[in-house]
Amino acid sequence: MSTTETLPVSRTEPARTSRDAQVTTPAVDAPAGAPPATATGVVIALVLVALGVVAVRDALVALGWVPGTSWLEPAASWLADGVGKDVWVLVVAVLVALVGLWLVLRAVGRRPRSAVSLGDGTNAWLEPRDVARVADIAASDVDGVVTVRSRAAKRSVKLRVTVVDTARDGAKGAVQDAVRDALEGLDPSPRVSVKVSTLGGKR
Repeated sequence: MSTTETLPVSRTEPARTSRDAQVTTPAVDAPAGAPPATATGVVIALVLVALGVVAVRDALVALGWVPGTSWLEPAASWLADGVGKDVWVLVVAVLVALVGLWLVLRAVGRRPRSAVSLGDGTNAWLEPRDVARVADIAASDVDGVVTVRSRAAKRSVKLRVTVVDTARDGAKGAVQDAVRDALEGLDPSPRVSVKVSTLGGKR
């Protein structure tokens, strides 16, 4: 008579994650706007395109395909006549050096911060347009408010609200308090300004 022996099966319990580890969000970089050199690069690109168009036009004139006179030749002659003047050359050299230094600083400059933080440790941000939407919702919940128009920047929120005549007194303070409560915790904390008008157009 044979007997069957059952071996115990070991169970591995999943590792428990602490509460703090569960709610902590991973560190990410704050949203940033376009680099400072973007606008400068666009301007330089447009200038180079314009010079290229002029150069092509002068080449066509030289080949006799387009009537007219050269535009670059008078400018080159003017520069050649001025090269012999030491003061003029020195001034231009200094200006070019300053412009070059400014371009370098623009190229390595930090990208501007384009959002506001939801608070320390959250690693979450709101764009100004989203802040304006939150302000819209908060202001719309105030009694007597009919319409809301808001505009937000990193450090300020501006609202224009229309209220019924009976709610005009105290509407400004009520809207400001509601919006400040809704935006509490943002870093930097935005300044809230409110302009109130009634349905009849009185302010």
